[in-house]
Amino acid sequence: MINFLLGEYDWVKTYIYTSGALGKCYPLNGAGTNGMKEGDSPSFLGLIHNGLNFPEHPEWGGWGGRYRKMKENLYIDTQDFLNGTLNERHTVSRWRPAFQRDFMARLAWSVNSRENANHNPVPVVNHSTGLSPLRCKAKAGSKMLFDASESSDPDGDHLSYRWYFYHEIHFVEDIQLKSLGNGGKCRVHIPKHCSGQTVHLICEITDDGFPPLSAYKRIIIQTE
Repeated sequence: MINFLLGEYDWVKTYIYTSGALGKCYPLNGAGTNGMKEGDSPSFLGLIHNGLNFPEHPEWGGWGGRYRKMKENLYIDTQDFLNGTLNERHTVSRWRPAFQRDFMARLAWSVNSRENANHNPVPVVNHSTGLSPLRCKAKAGSKMLFDASESSDPDGDHLSYRWYFYHEIHFVEDIQLKSLGNGGKCRVHIPKHCSGQTVHLICEITDDGFPPLSAYKRIIIQTE
């Protein structure tokens, strides 16, 4: 469930407007709305390198939305599911809690020392460091283990993990995902009938600092 209060008047006044001179430039009621009014945010959000967004692959989706190729180099909005409905806006709004908290943190960076500000986790999956996708191959009918327990946080915060398939990119029927232990590991069971398909698995890692910040590792599984 998306918290749409992350952007209303009280939230903007408390966490954005009070964050230094830059925060005071942000309107409390954008274009007559109750709080935040944005129109071009996806253009910027898609450029934030967080392990989820890759500008050269708009069809993969991320904070800036997800797009489908119409012709040549022209991409247009596509649709994601959220709260039981399918809509183009959901490709952005599904990430709202994460990118609003990220906005809060970036403004905090402008007025606080590094020691007094929160920073995004550093994801590591199966020893793969950095924010580039982890690409792997799997035999149809096999099981794969993914381990993010080597991930860290620059502020020493506790980390929580969430694993999920980005089904809207490519839905694979009967593929199974099971979180293990404290959530830092997961097991994926590739069904026998899905040979020759590509699956996008997302590992979302969030710290318990203030505001809680997230980073991602995208795992691209090519089945054989």
